[in-house]
Amino acid sequence: MPQVFQTRQFKAGNSAAVRIPMSMAFPHQTELTVTRDGNRIIVEPCEKTLEEVPDLFAALKPHFNGERPEFGPKGTALGGGGSPIAPSALDETGRAKPAEENGALGD
Repeated sequence: MPQVFQTRQFKAGNSAAVRIPMSMAFPHQTELTVTRDGNRIIVEPCEKTLEEVPDLFAALKPHFNGERPEFGPKGTALGGGGSPIAPSALDETGRAKPAEENGALGD
């Protein structure tokens, strides 16, 4: 059953305010959203949702050039400058085949 507390609105500066008992309060400095729905005022914590993810990716786009510095140029070993990987050692997706399949272990 929800907790119910009755209070009165009062003026605090140029704002309307209400007192909320500590037993019902959100943690200190919690960001809150206040919504008016007809005759009701709803106060709830701002929650992070997946709705924000596209905006986060858009903000990162100027910083992403598509390169992966942890990999060397295509076809070379990790870190670049390594010995080339023989095309026969790669599967159809461009990933390295297991050593048994690409002849790296010798016969």
